[in-house]
Amino acid sequence: MNSGSNAFAMISALADRLGLGPVAAGEDGVSIFSFEEVDVLVAADEEAITLFARLGEAPSQEDAGFAESLLSANLFWRDTDGATLSLEPFSRIVILARRLPVTALASEQALEAALERFAQSAIDWTRTVDRLRRGGADGVSAQPPHPPSIDRA
Repeated sequence: MNSGSNAFAMISALADRLGLGPVAAGEDGVSIFSFEEVDVLVAADEEAITLFARLGEAPSQEDAGFAESLLSANLFWRDTDGATLSLEPFSRIVILARRLPVTALASEQALEAALERFAQSAIDWTRTVDRLRRGGADGVSAQPPHPPSIDRA
């Protein structure tokens, strides 16, 4: 079995164990896991599993403070728990994404921990993006209200 197949097998087994039923990747190869306020999309290839979530719409292009807040959070991934914040240019949707090497996910439990940690970060960032969009970025910290712990070994 190649790594991509193994990764998808781990994703499917995790979905079954969590009671989400069988996970079938769409035509684009993406599976969806729903957590509270956010859907985490999972794509697997032979080298990595990519987790990503749509966090909400960015304010108008004139709000430089919003963009600065996202860029500051990306600095050395300090406020994103290793993920990257970006802006989809056509829809203006803020995306949180993290690519995890298949070799780092030695077990279904490791995948579950990574998925849950990413989901919590996505939930926190969804709230932060909404708060920044409603109140503007002036005087508002970009850091989520309860940032996930970060293990930097």
